[in-house]
Amino acid sequence: MRGPGELPGLLAFETAMDELAYALDIDPVELRLKNDTAIDPELGVPLNGRRLADCLREGAKRFGWDKRPKTPGSRREGDHLVGFGMAAGIRMHFQGPTGAIVRIEPDGRVIVRSDTPDIGTGTYTIAAQIAAESLGIGVDQVTVQLAHSDFPPSAGAGGSWGASNLSIALDRACQQIRDRIAEAAGSGAAPNDILADVGRWFPEGVEAAGQTIGQADDPNFKNYSQNTYGAAFAEVAVDIATGEVRLRRMTGVFAAGRIVNAKTARSQLMGGMIWGVSSALHEAAHVDPRYGNWVNGDLAEYLMPVHADIPAIETVLLDDYDEHANHLGIKGVGELGVCGTGAAVSNAVFNATGIRVRDFPITLSKLLPGLPTMRTAA
Repeated sequence: MRGPGELPGLLAFETAMDELAYALDIDPVELRLKNDTAIDPELGVPLNGRRLADCLREGAKRFGWDKRPKTPGSRREGDHLVGFGMAAGIRMHFQGPTGAIVRIEPDGRVIVRSDTPDIGTGTYTIAAQIAAESLGIGVDQVTVQLAHSDFPPSAGAGGSWGASNLSIALDRACQQIRDRIAEAAGSGAAPNDILADVGRWFPEGVEAAGQTIGQADDPNFKNYSQNTYGAAFAEVAVDIATGEVRLRRMTGVFAAGRIVNAKTARSQLMGGMIWGVSSALHEAAHVDPRYGNWVNGDLAEYLMPVHADIPAIETVLLDDYDEHANHLGIKGVGELGVCGTGAAVSNAVFNATGIRVRDFPITLSKLLPGLPTMRTAA
């Protein structure tokens, strides 16, 4: 099974939390709220931007968690057992050394350069937004050039750090440019007028480099535990005759600092939630014990969800700004959607059937022996 460490880790841990809630006869949401903490138990420093409780409460309200079947296996609709499940999510926010150059041509065109790639997550768009906001210009005036080895080196893209690292470096470069132009123009000119008339002060154009330092050298990462948070809620129906599990609906609420582009962030989080469903119900990598090779090493045999497996998914982003993350208040968001969402499905299956599966994915054969018999015709 592919994924960041939080995927299998939280799939196991949040399923265990659900087991604990049932053993204590306490609502799974309430159990997490009662045991929430503001301090990282490993590092002994504050968990900055810790809005897990907000995610839990908002998710429970939107999903209708108060209608959850209290007794596993108690809600039956025809030949289907119906259940609700939830889980919490956490994902570390990473920061790696990243450089960016911003250049303003004499005619006012702005060019952004960094070797950070855009792997389909929207980094081109976000970089243009950050530059435009910082310089007080339109996005259409910004040209973003990425993923070339001649450009300033970066920490790359992956692990939910590409866009956030680039944004910090990019904003710092823009601020240097503003300062240089303001100094050249004097105190009498308005900032927007200065940017519109760059060629007057810099006939050859002007550029500046910005840098994001690695987290090992950043006091924010020494004084605070940097994470993002989420909560997922799922409803499933299990066919009594076949053991087939169908996801009916899902809600995810997330807190990941300031969101630069809500559309690309929601897309990332929704993809992560689907990935979480897949980790619980579909994906598995099988190894031949004799030779050590992958038996299902291609997409013809590696099971993944298709459109028919995934209903409409509600993805909610809390209005947030994490001042202890960086000066922009932003954090990585890409993989947060997969953190804990698989356990929400697993826990919903238990609530529906009363069968606790601890070996993922949850296949038909793991449910059938414990399912009740179908109604017989009168």
